[in-house]
Amino acid sequence: MKPTVAALVPMRHESERVPGKNYRDFLGKPLFEHILDTLQACPSIDRIVIDTDSPTIRSLVAESHPNVGLVDRPERLRSGMIPVTAILLHDVTEVKADFYLQTHCTNPLLTTDTVNRCIEEFLGAHPVYDSVFSVTARQTRLWDATARPVNHNPALLLRTQDLPKIYEENSCLYMFSRESLETHQSRIGSRPLLFPIHRLEALDIDEEIDFTFAEALCGLTRTNVAEDLYYFGHHKCATHWMRRFLKPICRDLRYNYKVGGGRQPGGPPTHSFQRTFFLFVNSRSKDLAGLPERLRGFHLIRDPRDAFVSNYFSRRYSHPIHTEKQEDLRQYLNEHDLEDGLVHLLRDDDAFRQMDDWDHDTYPNVLEVKYEDLVADEYAVFSRILAHLGISVPERRLRKIITKCSFERLSGGREAGEEDAQHHYRKGVAGDWTNHMPPGSRAYREFDQRYGHLVEKFGYER
Repeated sequence: MKPTVAALVPMRHESERVPGKNYRDFLGKPLFEHILDTLQACPSIDRIVIDTDSPTIRSLVAESHPNVGLVDRPERLRSGMIPVTAILLHDVTEVKADFYLQTHCTNPLLTTDTVNRCIEEFLGAHPVYDSVFSVTARQTRLWDATARPVNHNPALLLRTQDLPKIYEENSCLYMFSRESLETHQSRIGSRPLLFPIHRLEALDIDEEIDFTFAEALCGLTRTNVAEDLYYFGHHKCATHWMRRFLKPICRDLRYNYKVGGGRQPGGPPTHSFQRTFFLFVNSRSKDLAGLPERLRGFHLIRDPRDAFVSNYFSRRYSHPIHTEKQEDLRQYLNEHDLEDGLVHLLRDDDAFRQMDDWDHDTYPNVLEVKYEDLVADEYAVFSRILAHLGISVPERRLRKIITKCSFERLSGGREAGEEDAQHHYRKGVAGDWTNHMPPGSRAYREFDQRYGHLVEKFGYER
């Protein structure tokens, strides 16, 4: 059985150096929402809990992240002089889990990939290591207050890159069990694992200037933001396909490639270029708040009935299992027939909430693209998308990219229409829903009653 992991995020209402920093606006939403989005996209985390004394934070969290738990901080733990260990000792009695990951909302550049790697490395190394904490590697000449060298010999002037690495505890990530925390009265046990992370991700907002640094590093405070581009998608609407197509395009044209509502590719954040392509692979309304109305991009939609049937096979066979809820769902789908499974799956409506939230009139410069048109003529539709975005790609290069992300290539050699129900790229055709949820069936009737309006909303025949 996979061990359970709870993420603990302490947040005080007051802040001495930067008043109200935990809920201050940062790139269009309260600062704390950025770390919550990062943690919610982390499949290794089963539960997220905020410990706070702030009515403001409690109200905002209830509105923006209703699935995040809240623990009221007792009066005795509300002083700014109380160490975080005392708060965590209280929290682990309120929140049950096998392991706890603790981070701060003042680390907005921390990525989901880094959090996932930290959890995986620790769980893979436990019980040899009883805890883990994140560090930043330093290779620089250090001196103490008495002018004595700490990590080098001044008489032997090595290049800084040849100095032995020393590690700074950066306070971004800690992981421990309740037993280790209570035994050592510390987040760091007697056998800790060091987890190095990139120094840009380790940026902590502690002073006013840090807000400016963090916003600049996010690559969003540029004078030519009008040149940024956007892709909007939904669950089971070919988001993996789009990512495979857009990543080489971004590399060729020197765009930053930033994913919202899904996993960002591994490696340190670079934000190297002046323009960014934003990929909202799960277009939730809270993620879209604050975007410029005149943005240029495209929105890919699929017949919601096909998306629903595709989700059934994904949840039954190929979707990664990260939580007990997902395990229970897969077990149910494999123990019941197709129609019962489809009806049961109607309870999982996050993808359709995304579709319901979408309002094309809000973004007049966003091109609407249908999955069905794309599978019918990939080259023509991809060319139309690029023309709308103002992107020029030579025909030979475009055809090569399309070939590399084709169904045949991604499915391991099958042609579109040749089904492998247990593969993520299952069939690659449009209209397959009629084979599994024909009109008149119980599953179809219940789907139509609940989500038929979405079929009409996106221009499909109901």
